[in-house]
Amino acid sequence: MLWLTLLLATIVSVLAVGYVVWPLLRPPESPQVDEDDPLAELLGRKDALLRAIKELEFDHQVGKVDDETFQRLDQELRRQALVLLKRIEQMAPESTGLDRQLEEAIARHRRVPEPARQEVAQPAPQGS
Repeated sequence: MLWLTLLLATIVSVLAVGYVVWPLLRPPESPQVDEDDPLAELLGRKDALLRAIKELEFDHQVGKVDDETFQRLDQELRRQALVLLKRIEQMAPESTGLDRQLEEAIARHRRVPEPARQEVAQPAPQGS
């Protein structure tokens, strides 16, 4: 009877470890991006610049970069990021209105009909 319990515990343990480790062993799913698309290249450069800004801020906070160097590099990286954002907006002007469209769609889905709103606002009378 003891060996059956140990066997079941071993099987459950192996399955649990396999369940946890399996995602780590699979290759990551990468999004399908057209490498020849200039917009994809600009977005990649923008992401790299944003990572560089975060790394610079971290290095400054831990004392690796002095204040003067931080200010100079931070201004340069932010200037480059602004230029890239302007170029992205020029290449994909329809994406600039996307935020507004998303907010309108969310607002439409959140609207509660007026009668339902009144029912919620007026509590039901309690019996004596």
